[in-house]
Amino acid sequence: MEAPLKRALFLATALSATACVPIVQVDADVESLCVGMGEQVVPSGTDAITVVFETDAFSDLAAVGSLEISMQLEQVVLLATGGLDDLAFVRAIAVSVAPMAPESELPPMELVRCAAGECDTADLEIALGAGAAAADLGALDAYVRSGALAFIVEIEGAPPRDWTLALSLCVSATARLQVGGTR
Repeated sequence: MEAPLKRALFLATALSATACVPIVQVDADVESLCVGMGEQVVPSGTDAITVVFETDAFSDLAAVGSLEISMQLEQVVLLATGGLDDLAFVRAIAVSVAPMAPESELPPMELVRCAAGECDTADLEIALGAGAAAADLGALDAYVRSGALAFIVEIEGAPPRDWTLALSLCVSATARLQVGGTR
């Protein structure tokens, strides 16, 4: 999470411990927050590939119970970091999010999809923006509040050899935290 948003949330939380009346409301706009999910080796030899990236990058937001947050998907970027010269073998891609907590009742939610012939696979990077069949992310707030998340990448196409895939997710967010109250 970006440092200004963390500082604002910390300040508001600290003030809430001493507040007797509502005295502080913190509003924060984050134009672009990108979270890298690391890299994973993807084996060749199959026509349907599923890769799962796990992260707790949003857990700080889940810990602030009175935080109101609205998120918008900006971009999902898939990058071949090794083993390939291009992603021409890719016919389609879907990226979904699901809570990692087994007790969660939230089902997996598709974030973006790139159907056959719609993916730009000439390079080693595929960037899927909000216009690429993106889901309505009004419900993403519930996923963020669930804690650690799994991002599931499903790729149709047979890679010519083993390769390494990196994933990053970029969102914009508006957050509001009101601190204080009568004691």
